[in-house]
Amino acid sequence: MLRTALLASAALFLAASSARAAPLSLNLHQPPAERPYALDISGSYGESPTTIIIRDSLFGGLIGTAGGAVVGLALDSDHVGRDLAIGALVGLVAGAVVGVSDAQSGPHISIHADRVGLTTPF
Repeated sequence: MLRTALLASAALFLAASSARAAPLSLNLHQPPAERPYALDISGSYGESPTTIIIRDSLFGGLIGTAGGAVVGLALDSDHVGRDLAIGALVGLVAGAVVGVSDAQSGPHISIHADRVGLTTPF
């Protein structure tokens, strides 16, 4: 029974880890004669940081609940509900920490502007 529970939690972990798509990238270039300002917009656009944190927290909660169920059923079958709640809480917190770390290392956008070639004084 313990072996089946461990295999089920491993399968849940593998199903919860999603493949990440490569973020989109945008870089605008125009000849200097066609623009009064030199705008350099560069960076890559990916998922929202809030989406990343919520997604990782939910997956962490699911994995924690599965781990709590395995521990509760394998070690102490009298307090399964308590072990489920503890596992879910630990999973949510761990998922949120991973989500914040993942969101901070994600794509960033930078915009730089300089005036060049203006013929009217300001």
